[in-house]
Amino acid sequence: MLVKMKLRTRMLILIVLIILGLSLLTLTSILSTQRDLTQGRKDVITAVLESAYSIAEFYHSKERDGSMTRAEAQQATVAAFLAGRYGGLDGKTEYVYAWTMDGVGVAHVNPNFIGKNMMNQVRDVKGRYTLQDIASAARQSPKGAFVDSLFPRPGTTEAVEKLQFTKMFEPWDWFIGTGIYMDDLSSDMRKQIIADTSTALVIIILITALALLIARSVLRQIGGEPADAISFMSSAAAGNLTIKIDQAPKHSVLDELAKMVASLRDTMNHIRDESARVNDNANTINQATANVASAAYDQSEAITSMAAAIEEMTVSISHISDSARDTEDSSKSSAQLAEQGVQQVGLANTEIHKIANTVREASTKVENLNNRATQISSIASVIRDIAEQTNLLALNAAIEAARAGDQGRGFAVVADEVRTLAGRTANATSDIEAMIAGVLTETGQVVDTMKTALPQVESGVSATETASQILAHIKQESQSTLKRISEVANATREQGLASSSIAEKVDQIAVMVESTSQAMRATAESVHELNQVSSELNTMVNRFKCH
Repeated sequence: MLVKMKLRTRMLILIVLIILGLSLLTLTSILSTQRDLTQGRKDVITAVLESAYSIAEFYHSKERDGSMTRAEAQQATVAAFLAGRYGGLDGKTEYVYAWTMDGVGVAHVNPNFIGKNMMNQVRDVKGRYTLQDIASAARQSPKGAFVDSLFPRPGTTEAVEKLQFTKMFEPWDWFIGTGIYMDDLSSDMRKQIIADTSTALVIIILITALALLIARSVLRQIGGEPADAISFMSSAAAGNLTIKIDQAPKHSVLDELAKMVASLRDTMNHIRDESARVNDNANTINQATANVASAAYDQSEAITSMAAAIEEMTVSISHISDSARDTEDSSKSSAQLAEQGVQQVGLANTEIHKIANTVREASTKVENLNNRATQISSIASVIRDIAEQTNLLALNAAIEAARAGDQGRGFAVVADEVRTLAGRTANATSDIEAMIAGVLTETGQVVDTMKTALPQVESGVSATETASQILAHIKQESQSTLKRISEVANATREQGLASSSIAEKVDQIAVMVESTSQAMRATAESVHELNQVSSELNTMVNRFKCH
């Protein structure tokens, strides 16, 4: 129940309890003081009465030992009683009295009571017979008894409280007593009550002021009710960072809590934004990694295909090289045959009679040359096709190298060199074909000439000279063809070396692509883990309500 109360209410309850406690202590002190003062008065009249009783016993002893008669002893006792005045402002207000058990006055400050029976005459303002009450109490309590009564002070008519103490003196059948007015006790009590109450009020005022100052200081330091602070922190702990505290004193607990929650709210918003940014970046990186991995896979497939194509190209270039060597050998044979033809024409000049045989042999040789030229033309066509295919392959390789970026730069240079060599091969092959076409034309003319020369043996000298010139030209063309074919053979050898180098580069690129693929897979796994961490962070941050 107290927990639900405001701090101000609890402080007020504490102040009220303190006031009640001090009031109770003051009341207890007043009652204790009253009891002590009353007991003090009782002690005084008890002591006075005991002294008077001792005086009576003293003179009674005188009576017993015969030194005094009873009358003398009683007279001396009465004199001593009347002389023993005490109390009051003048010290003579109170006195000791003595009455017979029948109510006859023996000793009293009022001489009108002496010798008279006042048992049924002395009454207080309430109508009580005072002497009867005192005598009855003395008779019932041999050790003495207290009796309350109401009597006016001397010289006044207002009855006030007077406490009587009486004791029976059996030897003389008296009851001796004394009394003390209690109205001055009431006055003293009032003074004591006023003093105690004033002290209590001062203490209460001081404690109340101190408690209010403490409560105000605590409330100012807290900045409000502790329940508000608890509710504020409970909401913040539950994730609600949108709560605010209005008009909290500066530098108070609630003000600092509000600043802390505001800072935490800004931090959570920043973390949420950064988490979303990280999540977006992770998704972007994940997509980019997937694209790179796919591109690396496609590149690996393309490089594998390129390697196979280069292998085929290497084999084709090897075949071309072999064919070029064969063609070179054939060209050498053609040159030798042309040389032999020149020699035979020379012999024809000296041996005209053998011209027919020589013409036939020359015709046969020329036909063979025509066949060889046709074969060379076919081989040259094949070489040109291979050169064009090589050029296309080199172009594709250069395109793939450009796609590979920096990693394919060296391969692009090699591919460009291969394409250049392929172009040179194609150009040389075209030259060979052109020359072979000329050879075919010339050999055709030789064949026609030889056929014409057969029926014209008579003009053999002229035909022989013509044949000699033609053969000389064939020799020259054969040497030129041999030179071209040698260049083709050298080019094909260079193409073979280049294709081998390209194959090595392609293998290196394949290894690099595989490494790139592995790195991309590792990157994809890391990005996936980053995405999970970002999602978990986003989930944790979303627990806090910041808007």
